Amino acid sequence: MGQVEPARGVVHVHSAFSADGLLSIDEIAHRCIERGLSFAALTDHAEDVDQAAMHRLVAACESRSRDGFVLIPGLEHRLSERVHVLALGQKRLLDAPGVVRTLEAAAGAGCMLIASHCAIDSDIPPRVLEILSAVEIWNVSRHTRFLPARGGLAAYREWSRAYPNLLAIGGLDMHSGGEWGCEIVLERNCEITQETVLSELRAGRFRTRGRFASFDSRPAGGVRDAIFAVGGVLAGVREARDRMLR
Repeated sequence: MGQVEPARGVVHVHSAFSADGLLSIDEIAHRCIERGLSFAALTDHAEDVDQAAMHRLVAACESRSRDGFVLIPGLEHRLSERVHVLALGQKRLLDAPGVVRTLEAAAGAGCMLIASHCAIDSDIPPRVLEILSAVEIWNVSRHTRFLPARGGLAAYREWSRAYPNLLAIGGLDMHSGGEWGCEIVLERNCEITQETVLSELRAGRFRTRGRFASFDSRPAGGVRDAIFAVGGVLAGVREARDRMLR
């Protein structure tokens, strides 16, 4: 009997509950299942979700979580213009003054907090770094679907010196449904529920895998630095092309 492959999934996915999201919850689930994925972590924009929408979002995730596939609800909080923080597993709006207090409340509720859109010069308050679980060092929408860029890796390494429990992860930042590029692969087989998947992610028992690059939840140096450097060049070319097309 062949060995069962550990669960694969994606994080940083936006549904139509975000103002710029184009896919319904059902469409996201369908596309993920077609790709053989076991989980997807939604992080819709917090500023677009009121209490009623939050209830509908959580209910929709619960409804589509069956038969070995789970949708994990969550929100993306705007810490600054450049840096956002994903709260995986957030199921209710939190009545706290300011973003930092909201993130503290989310961490206290068991959410996995991931800093997104980061570069080496990103300014993140020490209190937020203390409660972060991970840094998104590959953002498919902002880098490329083929390779991550070096800026996020540099930021992770800088912060992890002072906060050694920080993990590194890749996310899609999906809005339209075409932003496939990296997957999260759990290191061991487990029951596929929202709680167990989040537990494995928070514990760092995963790796981020793409077609041409992959890295552990605590990536080392070596040849991987060269891969990230190439990714940075590709991301720069993509950004220049996008500016020309505007």
